[in-house]
Amino acid sequence: MTMNNDIQGKALLFAVAGALVFLTTVGLAADAGISPSAGAAALQASSGKLDNAKMILDDVAIQSRGGTMYAAAGPVAVLPGNNSAANVETASGTEALSLQAFGSKLDDVKIKIGDVYVHPHLGTSFTYDDNLTISSGGSQQGDFYALVSPGVQFQYGKGENTISLDYQAGIQRFFRLNSMNTVDHNLMLTGQFSPIEKLRVHVAQGFSRATGGESRDQFGSPTGQIGERVPGTRTEIVNYTTALGAEYDISQKTAIGADFTMSISDYTNPPGLVGNTSYDVRVPFYYHLSSKTDLFLGADGGASSVDRGASSTYGGFDVGARTRLTGKINGSVRVGYQHRDFDGGGISSIDTVVATASADWAITHHTTLAASINRGVAPAASTINNYIESTLLDLSVHHKLWHDKITLSAGVGYERDDYGQPFATFTGSGATGSRSDDYYYLRAGCDYAIRKWWSAGANYRFRSSVSSLSAYDFDNNMVSIYTRVSF
Repeated sequence: MTMNNDIQGKALLFAVAGALVFLTTVGLAADAGISPSAGAAALQASSGKLDNAKMILDDVAIQSRGGTMYAAAGPVAVLPGNNSAANVETASGTEALSLQAFGSKLDDVKIKIGDVYVHPHLGTSFTYDDNLTISSGGSQQGDFYALVSPGVQFQYGKGENTISLDYQAGIQRFFRLNSMNTVDHNLMLTGQFSPIEKLRVHVAQGFSRATGGESRDQFGSPTGQIGERVPGTRTEIVNYTTALGAEYDISQKTAIGADFTMSISDYTNPPGLVGNTSYDVRVPFYYHLSSKTDLFLGADGGASSVDRGASSTYGGFDVGARTRLTGKINGSVRVGYQHRDFDGGGISSIDTVVATASADWAITHHTTLAASINRGVAPAASTINNYIESTLLDLSVHHKLWHDKITLSAGVGYERDDYGQPFATFTGSGATGSRSDDYYYLRAGCDYAIRKWWSAGANYRFRSSVSSLSAYDFDNNMVSIYTRVSF
């Protein structure tokens, strides 16, 4: 660790913390109706209109006259509000970028390039984590870190025919442990189309590079959930995902679908973790029981190919329903049987139950309850010739206060992981034997909507693992403050 890196890391942390305090203070002041007396650039609105507003950005003057915004230099085109889209004129006569502000408020600003809507977003958080490597005993390492997550989404089309491309970076800098500094990436392309009547198609292609094995929200903040836990280290994983699906209405009462998914998991750190490639094909048949409820029966099959060790193939069937019982309750449930054969490694075939279920309940206008259950089988990454049967239950509640500006949230979860074969670490050392993990987590937070596009808040997350092999026990606490912007 060099002195320069240490100074730079601390400077960034304090800058992020200062920015969080400053931005939140300004937002609260603006929300209370307090306006700054001066600024480098100002947009003055009289009676809620942008008449005669003027803004200087470097050498570009943007001024409104009669409901039209003019740019004195460059191909800048701006559509102000007054509840209608004005004409656009620029010095060059080129319409390159339009900012539509319906209602003359920044809350309603829309950025558009041709027919493509642009949604920039930025998350900034400051976190203390007391067990960064999810280690047991007295070997925990704790530190403060700053996370800056800039990103942008491009969206084309509306309704049944849309395509979206969303990119987000995650720049993580630590106060003391500079060797853990990292830059993560997440890219997702999604689309849904209805090329002909009765046919609906959806596609998705994703890429991510994640450090620490943690699930993160759209602004880069950790959710507290992780996949297979490898205590004592921070994993680095690269994921590629592909999903293709279609559903065709055979009649008013029946429909048939087809789904294909592929996922590639490649571990780049620590050395020795086992990556895998999984494929799944599913064909469901739907029966429209009512306008709000569909029943279905599906058949599926696939394969998991691992970098080292025994690969597997599987097949099975499932039954379930998707429904919106009332205007306040909706959800889906899918339960199935799966038979899996392994290619080598001395692993016997297995028969197991797989399931997914989720439900949302708007208890009141201000309170929402959500629950989910997932059960499945996946190749193990931390040991060769092994697999994990996992069952995860999650429950969360959100409650809004003060004209829906404040959201209080809380959640709890439990996961049971059973390794199918006697466990041995990928290094050939450490605890061995039969391994089962009981993993618990809880989270609580408060989010304040300063504007439609700007929020700030704080959250706390706790997680604990109790394993049949005590070397894989750990406890972890995380406390974060954040601010985020999304147009």
